[in-house]
Order: sequence, then C-alpha cells, then structure tokens
Amino acid sequence: MTIDINSPFRGSAAVAAGVLTPGVLRGPRFRRLYPDIYVAARRELDLVLWSLAAYLLVEGRGVLAGWSAAELLGASCGPLGAPATVLMFPGRQRGRCPGLAVRRGTVDPDETTWRRGCRITRPVRTAFDLARWAPTLVEKVVAVDALAYRHRFAIDAVRQLAGRYLGVYGGAELPRVCALANRLSESPMETRIRLALVLGGLPVPVVQHRVVGSAAPTGSTWPTRRCCSRSSTTAPSTSTPSARAATWNGRRC
Repeated sequence: MTIDINSPFRGSAAVAAGVLTPGVLRGPRFRRLYPDIYVAARRELDLVLWSLAAYLLVEGRGVLAGWSAAELLGASCGPLGAPATVLMFPGRQRGRCPGLAVRRGTVDPDETTWRRGCRITRPVRTAFDLARWAPTLVEKVVAVDALAYRHRFAIDAVRQLAGRYLGVYGGAELPRVCALANRLSESPMETRIRLALVLGGLPVPVVQHRVVGSAAPTGSTWPTRRCCSRSSTTAPSTSTPSARAATWNGRRC
C-alpha cells in the first residue's frame, strides 16, 4: 500500500500497512489534523491542505463545499482562517470537529465535480451555498463575485438554482446578495471597495469601465459624475499567499 505522507492520510491505514508505527505517528514528524487524519509536520497548513484532509475524513458521506470548494475551484474568497467546509449527505453524520465547518443538506449529482481527487460542489452551487452561509453580507457578495468572475457564469444562474431549493436556510437574503453581485469584479478587494461605497450611499457603479486615456479599466466608475475607484493587489516575492498588500484610490475621470 502506497501512502503519501506529504498529503493528508489516514493514520490507521498507514499503521495497518506497516508504513508507520503508532509511536512514529504520534511523534514530532506528523501532525494530527482531524480524527485519524495526519500529515507531515513540515507541511504549511492552508485551506487547500485542510480541505483535502476534510474530504478524507468524510469521503463517501459528503462533499467539499463552501470556501473549500471555492479554493479548489481557483476562486479563493474565504477570509483569513476560513475553515474547511463539508456538506454531508442526508442521513450521514459527522460530529463537531475543530477546524471543520459541517453543513447538512441535499446536493444533486449534477451540482458536483472533482478536483484533486475530491468530490466538490460546482461553481454555481458553491456560489449559491456561500451566498447563504457566509457570515456577512459583504462576504456573501465577495464569494459570488469571485466564483462568477473565475468561471464566467451569470448571476442569474445562482437565482435559477435557488428555485430548486425554496425555503432553505439562508435563502431569504439571496435576492439582495444577487442584486449586489457583479461577475465583472476582478478580485475580492475590488468587490469590498465597491460594496463599501454602495452600502455607504453611492449609486451602483459601472464595473470595469474603460476611461479614455487609461491603460486599464477602472474597478468602479460613475460615468455621469466623472468619478471612479480602482483597487490593486500586490504580492511581493517575499510574501505568502495569506500576506498580501492591497490599496485603492479614487479619482476624477
């Protein structure tokens, strides 16, 4: 039996296969992530690694969803420290576990796909879920924007999917989330700036509007008022994915 100790693995399987002894598994070389799920201690813990471990924990009983699914779909949008998220199938149980968000509900087979050996919710279903599950209105819209931009689906696709799940938890806020979302928003920071302005009382802006004389489209523009805002995110070579500097500026057009 081949076990990659650089990826999450079941400790009981490694011991049964003779790859590791119980003493080595409990020693400093390995880190326990979830019950019976381990990884090499030298590995940096990020949402992808936690998500791979979470799937191993619930494999066959649920799928990765929420911020875990968004991360594996290339639409990272979770706040710092966002937990791995699993959606358990009806009738399947998974108790509370530190570092793991457990959701329960129905997911149709056509709403799932595979990434890195894990069954996860598809982009539109992930947006639908995060529009209900994220803790704040801003984070809900950030998630929908990020997924819609990365996977090029219309916001109406989220509204249409909601028709399958009338009365679900968090569904009451979906219309407002979808009304504020914009699939042209290129980054979570851009979405947050736009929402700060709109929720602060400004009219809804035109997103990615081209201004004469500008090398690139602006983040948010009010053409009739000749005003715009732009966000930029830079990641110096010494930074980690979780340590980014973000700036924004506003100007007259």
